[in-house]
Amino acid sequence: MEIALYIASGNVRAAKEFRKALERTYSVIETLPKVGSLSDFGNLRLVDMRMLPIQKFEKYLLVYRVTKDSIEIIRVIHGARDLPLAFGESNEKQ
Repeated sequence: MEIALYIASGNVRAAKEFRKALERTYSVIETLPKVGSLSDFGNLRLVDMRMLPIQKFEKYLLVYRVTKDSIEIIRVIHGARDLPLAFGESNEKQ
C-alpha cells in the first residue's frame, strides 16, 4: 500500500502501526458495516459510498461500499485531499 510506504519513508514503526490500525478499521466495518458516513460527492456512480477514519490515523479515510453480499473497499485516502476531485466529481445529480 502506497500510504504505508510513504509513512515508512519517515518512520517504519509508524507505518507498521498504520497497517495495524487499518486492519482494526476493517474489523470494525465487518462488524458494523454501516458505521461510516455516507458520501457520494455528487456523483451517481459513488452512491452509497461510506467513509470511516482510520483509528489513530484519523486524517486517513477508509472509503467503502456495503453491497448485498460483501463490503467493497474502494480506497484509503488522506482526508486533506480534494475528495470530489479524487473520486471524479460529476454534476450528474443536477
